[in-house]
Amino acid sequence: MLPAEFESRMKILLGDTFQSFIEECSKPPVKAISINTLYDVSFLPLPDLKKIPYAAGAYYIDESFPEKPGRTPLHHAGAYYIQEPSAMAPLSSLEIKDGIKILDMCASPGGKTVQAAMKNRSGVIVANEIDRQRAMTLVQNIERMGIKNCIVTSLESSAIAMRYPDFFDLVVCDAPCSGEGMMRKNSLAISMWNTGNIKMCAARQRKILNNAALTVRHGGNLIYSTCTFSLEENEMTIDSFLETHPDFKLRAVPEVLRQASLDGICFDGCKSKDLDKCRRFYPHISPGEGQFFALMQRDDDEQGEFLPHGAALQELSPSELKIVSDFFDSSLESAPIGVKKFLESAVISPDFPLPDTGVLLAGVRIGQISKGRIIPHHQFFSAYGRLFLRQKGLDKEEAKRYISGQTLDADIKDGWGAALFCGIPLGGFKAVSGCLKNHYPKGFRQSG
Repeated sequence: MLPAEFESRMKILLGDTFQSFIEECSKPPVKAISINTLYDVSFLPLPDLKKIPYAAGAYYIDESFPEKPGRTPLHHAGAYYIQEPSAMAPLSSLEIKDGIKILDMCASPGGKTVQAAMKNRSGVIVANEIDRQRAMTLVQNIERMGIKNCIVTSLESSAIAMRYPDFFDLVVCDAPCSGEGMMRKNSLAISMWNTGNIKMCAARQRKILNNAALTVRHGGNLIYSTCTFSLEENEMTIDSFLETHPDFKLRAVPEVLRQASLDGICFDGCKSKDLDKCRRFYPHISPGEGQFFALMQRDDDEQGEFLPHGAALQELSPSELKIVSDFFDSSLESAPIGVKKFLESAVISPDFPLPDTGVLLAGVRIGQISKGRIIPHHQFFSAYGRLFLRQKGLDKEEAKRYISGQTLDADIKDGWGAALFCGIPLGGFKAVSGCLKNHYPKGFRQSG
C-alpha cells in the first residue's frame, strides 16, 4: 500500500490523471532489455519483442521471453542489459558522438554507462560510484558487457570535480533519490518514504549536481536525472541550479521522448520559465516506472586543458612485458595495443588522466602477473574473446554447464581459449589434454 501522504502529494501533481496513476501502480512492474551492440547480435535467438520507441536497440520484456532474463547464457555473455524502460530515456535525449569524453557521476549499477559505451566506442567513459559495494557491482556489469574504454572510480563528487574541471563533453548525474518511481518494483522504497528523506535527498542532489557541473566543458552537455516524482528533487533542484549557473541552459528533447512523457512542472515561484523542457515519466503515461530528467548545455565559451596522467598507471618492466607478449603470441590472432600496469595486473587502458586514488578499473584487465606467468582475467575473455586462437562454440546446454562451473571436453590444442555462445564471448578456459578447465569466475556461476 502506498503511503497516504505520498498519494496526497501525487494527487496535487497529477490532478485528473491521478486515478490512472494509482491503477497502474497496482500492476506488475514493466521490464526491458537493451541489446549490446558492441557485439554482432543481429542473429540472437530472442522472441519477437515490442521495441521501446525512444531507445535504440531496446525492447520491453513480456511473457514471451522464454526464461528469467537474468539467468540466460545470453545475459551472462553480456548480449543484453536488463534495465527499467524509462531509465533509458535520459541517454536517449541527445546524439552521443563517438570519440568523446563522458562522465557518469553516480553510475551503479551501470545502465547509463552501458548505453553511453555503445555509442562512444573510441572515446572514454569515467563511471564513478561513491559506494564501494555498489561500485563493485558496476565493475562486474562493465566486465560482463565487454566494454573496453571505461574507467571506474569510487570517489566523492567533489574529488571528481577537482580532478576534471571543464573537461567532459557529456556528464550524466543520475543522482541518488527517494525512489518514488520504484515503489511498485521495490517495497523498500515504500517503507523508507517520508518527506524528511525527500529533503535530505534534495540537499545531497544539489551538492552532487553542482560538482558535476564543474566538470562539463564549455559547449558540453549535462544530464540530471532521478527515479522520483517530488518537485523538491526535480524541478526545484533544476530551478535552483540554473539560477546559480547562468552558463547552463535547458535543451529541448526529441519529439519521441515528449510523446512518452509529460512536461516538467513550472511551480509557483520558479525563476526559470522553461522548466517544461524537463521530462517526467509516469507508469500511466508510458510503460515503465518513474523517471525525471533535464538535459542542459553549457555555453560554448572556452575549452578546458587536458590534464596529465596520475600515478595509477605504470609501465610494465621488460620481464613483465615479455610475459604478456608471450601470452598474446601463444593465445591470440593479433595483439591489442596500449598495455600498461595497474596495481598487480596488466591492463589495456585508454590514454586518459587517471586520479591518483579511488580507481577500481582502468580499461580491460588482461590478468595478474605472478611467478613468471599470467593468469588471464575474466574481463579479458569478455572483451577480447573473439581474438583467441582457441575457441569453443557452445550450444545452450553446454553454455548452461559452463556458467555453472563444469568442465567441458573438446579436441582443442593445449592453452588458453575462449568459450563463445551465439558468437559472443562467455568466458575463458584452459585446454589440457582435451579437457577445457573452466575459468568462469566462481562469483558469477549459476546453479540449476
